[in-house]
Amino acid sequence: MQPVLDIDGQRYSLNAPSVVLGRSSEADILVDDTGVSRRHLEIRTENGASRAIDLGSTNGSFVNGQKVQGEADLTDGSTIAMGRTRITFRLLPIRTGGR
Repeated sequence: MQPVLDIDGQRYSLNAPSVVLGRSSEADILVDDTGVSRRHLEIRTENGASRAIDLGSTNGSFVNGQKVQGEADLTDGSTIAMGRTRITFRLLPIRTGGR
């Protein structure tokens, strides 16, 4: 399965083992929201499992309405909230071959 994030109608594939979300241009996925820290949240994927890790953000991160204390497991359909931004975590079947 391919983990992806849906943010404001845009879809981002999580192709790396670690993806950082935040307001900084150095973040892997830029989130343009004043309530989001420069390096706010990391999504780490290993052995087919994904986790959200709060990077000491000012306002905190929430997964399915629960504040992330350290890290939280992500499952298909999990909602991530940071600042006013709502993100949906999805696991999509990997399409093979067809063009």
